[in-house]
Amino acid sequence: MKTLSAFTARKARTEKKKLKIYRALALLTIWMLIMAFTFFQGNVAMGEVEEPQTVVVSAGDTLWSLAKIHAPGRDIRSYIEQIRQANQLSGSVLHPGQELILP
Repeated sequence: MKTLSAFTARKARTEKKKLKIYRALALLTIWMLIMAFTFFQGNVAMGEVEEPQTVVVSAGDTLWSLAKIHAPGRDIRSYIEQIRQANQLSGSVLHPGQELILP
C-alpha cells in the first residue's frame, strides 16, 4: 500500500510541475507578444515621413534609369508608375531640365 501511495504522490508532484511550466510558458508567450506589439507600434508612430525628392532630368535620363537609381531593391515598374502619377505624366518621354518628383 505504501508503494502505491508514494507513486500517486510522485505523479501528483510531476503533474504540478508540468502545470507550472505550462503556465510559465503561456505567460512568457503573452509577454513576448505584448512587447513585440508595443515595439512595432512605437516604430510606426515614431517613423519619419519621407519627403519626396526632386530630380532634374539630364540628357539621356529615362524613367527606368531614374527608378533604378532611386529605388534599389524595389519593383522598377511599380516605382515608374508612381513617378508618372506623382508628376502627372501621360507617357514616358522626359526632357532635359525637366524637374521630377520622386515619391
